[in-house]
Amino acid sequence: MDLAQALVRLIGYLGVFALVGATGLGARLCSDLGAASERMRDRALHVAIFAALVLIATALITLLNQTSMFFGDDEGVNAETIRTIAMETGWGAGWRVQFGAATFALMGALLIRSRRMFGWPVLGVGAIAAAAAQSLTGHAFEGSWLSVKVLAQAIHVVAGSLWIGSLLVIVVAVMRHESDDDTIATVVDRFSPIAVISVAALAASGALSSYFNLASPVDLISTAYGRVLLAKILAFGATGALGFTNWRKIRPHLGTKPGTARLRRVAAVELAFALAVLVLTTYLVVLPLPAWGI
Repeated sequence: MDLAQALVRLIGYLGVFALVGATGLGARLCSDLGAASERMRDRALHVAIFAALVLIATALITLLNQTSMFFGDDEGVNAETIRTIAMETGWGAGWRVQFGAATFALMGALLIRSRRMFGWPVLGVGAIAAAAAQSLTGHAFEGSWLSVKVLAQAIHVVAGSLWIGSLLVIVVAVMRHESDDDTIATVVDRFSPIAVISVAALAASGALSSYFNLASPVDLISTAYGRVLLAKILAFGATGALGFTNWRKIRPHLGTKPGTARLRRVAAVELAFALAVLVLTTYLVVLPLPAWGI
């Protein structure tokens, strides 16, 4: 995988996280915050639309890249070879789910923008499906969509998207624009239970995936895949530690200027570590698995 393909994959991950985060935030914002709810929901909706468009674009580019890698220079990239990859391969079946889910999410977001509130369930289904479907074109997929490996990877991506994606959208759509400390505190309080559950699911599903992907614990040191995975685990640990700081140390002081200011600083660092996790994941998914004996 060259640098351009890695960048496309990373942008796709960011799109998934932003889409799920924007959907989760919009669903948790109730009208009891008055005009602030409408403002934040509107910003979250704009993020969701942009993220869905990014996902659709990266999916199309990925399809072209996959076609080029499969057929090479002999047959090249044309309508027939693209159709073959998209419609006649196991990878293509997973790709169709990813593309369809992103399109479905975009439809839901546009329905909401047209003041049709039933668009929120459509957006929610599309966003979660887009995240879960990432497992259908990676290491976890071995011909069956119902395997434990696929399920673990799907939970891993959804949980990560709910945690980091929601935090990203809170920073972008709430903390950058809202000046009322009580409003920010309320939003963070509603996000906290999602974050706690998501981190637990992320750790459990990650451990299960590692069990399947590593032939032995020694592979964490002796193989390229294991070393990158170990770096990802350390970056995840740092991200989780900062999240724990937000939850236990900073959240009780929210509603005050100093508490909000500290939250902004720690959240920015937390997102930086989360980006490092995504960069490592982008590299990880193209490395051969030790469990394959390669």
